[in-house]
Amino acid sequence: MAREYTIEVFYVDSCGVFVGRSDDIPGLTVEEKTRQSLIETVMVIVPILLFDNLNIDVRSENVQVLIKEYDKNGPKSESDYGPTYSWKDRSDLDHAFA
Repeated sequence: MAREYTIEVFYVDSCGVFVGRSDDIPGLTVEEKTRQSLIETVMVIVPILLFDNLNIDVRSENVQVLIKEYDKNGPKSESDYGPTYSWKDRSDLDHAFA
């Protein structure tokens, strides 16, 4: 069974940035100019934070992260949630643990 974590993503109009945060992953707060940049940063930093803070090695455990987007009115409907990311592909991990 996969361990599941959620990252909440907000767009901050006043700053023009996307912010990602998680109650599930200690230490995770990411700020990027684009949603794609935020996802790329998450793909690198989440395995490191899980390992350093929770002793979870995504190279040997099945970990999935759901990107849950919010707008100014609160959480979007579940059908608007971003895809679930996992680190099953070795190439996803090579840059994170380099």
